[in-house]
Amino acid sequence: MNFKGKGQRLIQITGVAGLALGILTMLRIPTIILPPWFLVLLFLPILLAITFTFGLATKSLVKSQWSTLTFTSLFTGLACIAFYISEYRPTHKIIVANHFSGTVILLLANDNTDDFTLNEYGVGYVSENTYRNGFKPVVEKDGDDITNEILNLSSGSMAHATGEKVLGPYKYLSFIVPGQPTDSINNDLIGLIEKNAIDTTRLIKE
Repeated sequence: MNFKGKGQRLIQITGVAGLALGILTMLRIPTIILPPWFLVLLFLPILLAITFTFGLATKSLVKSQWSTLTFTSLFTGLACIAFYISEYRPTHKIIVANHFSGTVILLLANDNTDDFTLNEYGVGYVSENTYRNGFKPVVEKDGDDITNEILNLSSGSMAHATGEKVLGPYKYLSFIVPGQPTDSINNDLIGLIEKNAIDTTRLIKE
């Protein structure tokens, strides 16, 4: 195989590797309605059709002797790598109490410290930098990784008003640890404060 042929083979292999990386990235994206594999089946043909069109057009424009497959692989690899970079988020380990099941709440803190070792009510704190930039949780319970079991990863805010006194609203991230729910799943803001589960002096008010 000559140098030109080796170059094309390398580009094609890189394109396949990039495509695999893009598919794995999409499969790990949390979804609300449609499962990730359905999104892959939906967007993969569209991506390949677009990159094939770009590859064919580029080959014609530059009048290259390289194959259309090589140009298609090049554009596919670039698109998938760009998608991976756009979706990259650092990982952080969240440690859940061994007995806990129910809704985890990570409240937005006014300091630069992430406190991901949760108390018995499933409450922890997330720094503003981590909250704004996003992250991928790795959830550990009783020494086991239960990341693939968590449900409904989302964000929100909570507040409580009594007469003229208003607490919050405070932003938070949340997810559900499956299992027999503890009583914390129904706790509102005031209930958590009364149980000393939340330190309001650490929170950022919207």
